[in-house]
Amino acid sequence: MIQILMTMAFVFVMMTLMSNMMMKKQQKKYVEKMEEYSQQYAHLDEKTFDELDDNELKNAVVARIWKRRQENEDVIPLLTEGEKIVYTVYLVENTIQGGRGSLYNFFVNERSKPLIDHLVPAYQALECPEIADIMEQAIALNEKYIQEEETGEAMEYQEGDLTFDDFSKQLFDVMQRGELADKMSHYIRLQKQEFIDRGEEDEKDISE
Repeated sequence: MIQILMTMAFVFVMMTLMSNMMMKKQQKKYVEKMEEYSQQYAHLDEKTFDELDDNELKNAVVARIWKRRQENEDVIPLLTEGEKIVYTVYLVENTIQGGRGSLYNFFVNERSKPLIDHLVPAYQALECPEIADIMEQAIALNEKYIQEEETGEAMEYQEGDLTFDDFSKQLFDVMQRGELADKMSHYIRLQKQEFIDRGEEDEKDISE
């Protein structure tokens, strides 16, 4: 019996180590890809913007924002409204992780917390009312969590109350339809001036 338990423990440890190694490799590839895109589109003028296909354009915009955040953690106030919207949606997608993650992580991760107030406006701007509604409910639930933590009083749950797991599943199901990617590309093209290169004075105006 002891031998069986020891074997099971060993298998569990090995599987955990392999899983961690795979995650690190995936993270490394992801960072390398983002670095590649951010260098390739370090300058995004109107001509280049217009020539890119939808998928490449989205990658270029996201990578440019990602690079600025890597260089300056406090860059959020310097982003245009359009960039905040795209970056918020990008962080939500990363949080969901293809259905494996929970939306709750968006509310506790220090990199995404500054954009909580942009969750609903972001999906409203993309004309995704279904997701905007999910975000409104998720924000309300998060506020209950905060209140519970501050007061020490347990929340009252009623049968049928939705959890972050429910919101995550709903969100993933909507994302699976593929409409969000199209709406994102459409939004970026409509708001071109929010994403192409601008001068230092323009950035200063945005932050003031």
